Amino acid sequence: MKTRKLELIPGLLIAGIVVALAYQPVSQSPLKPIRVEHGIEEGASIDSDLKPALDAFKFTIWRYGYKCDSVSGARRAIIGDGFVISCNHNSYSYDVEDRGGTWTATLR
Repeated sequence: MKTRKLELIPGLLIAGIVVALAYQPVSQSPLKPIRVEHGIEEGASIDSDLKPALDAFKFTIWRYGYKCDSVSGARRAIIGDGFVISCNHNSYSYDVEDRGGTWTATLR
């Protein structure tokens, strides 16, 4: 039983680090100054009902190894139950969707 508890500690430590890193501010390049409030770009095209879910979308994108420092746009997908999220001044677009109970992010 003690061994089992000790095996869980590294996993919990890693999970804590991941959560802490997810909430760290992203440094902006001095070569490309942008105004971002809570990760939303100025003039971003975001459906108003999706604003509360932006952090979850950004976390899902990050979890799949992609980059989304700031959100340029967010809308519901035309086909399916997913969402289309544009990031970093429309440099990247992702499909974020629920696949069998697991939220996934794929580059468009």
